[in-house]
Amino acid sequence: MTKISLYPEISVPDVDDLLIGTDVESSNKDTKNFTVQSIIDLAPTPTLQEVANSGNTTTTSINANSFVKTGGLVTQYLMADGSTSDGISQAYNSYVALLSCTNSSTVTTNLVFSDLGTVVWTRNSAGNYTGTLSGAFTIGKTLVFLTLNNGYKVGLTSTTNITQNVVNIEVFSTVNISNYIDYIENIAVEIRVYE
Repeated sequence: MTKISLYPEISVPDVDDLLIGTDVESSNKDTKNFTVQSIIDLAPTPTLQEVANSGNTTTTSINANSFVKTGGLVTQYLMADGSTSDGISQAYNSYVALLSCTNSSTVTTNLVFSDLGTVVWTRNSAGNYTGTLSGAFTIGKTLVFLTLNNGYKVGLTSTTNITQNVVNIEVFSTVNISNYIDYIENIAVEIRVYE
């Protein structure tokens, strides 16, 4: 057998390359081949939590596109204690939707977000609409934000009534405030109920 120092070196080792070693668990202490990867696999890889638990700290930043906890959502933040958060704690629940009523009777709703529940919208009369959700609106702690996007129509909106179950909005002309607009398209409605 040639001296080991006389064998040529591999310039770029690969995890599939073979190393010669002794299998100490075999009865004859046989000489065998081992892959570089099999040697790497023997070394434990501690988690970041295990490194921190052992008293180590990092003085450099960790750059990553995201950290997503197993079973978590990409919209959640991973907290230092391992829990998840949906972001900065809000002091309110909200409902956001786009409302349209183009045929003078049926209100169509494009729900954007809601952690309040499903608000059911009805047309009461020209420019007068009611959103209903049983027990959802706390009197004195409910705010309604409206943004009119009527295309060719110019108008104003207002919230005229809020009860525990109902939010009432009106849409009227800026030219003549007594003229209600009976055609709405994609009015943005946000209802916030504060704690």
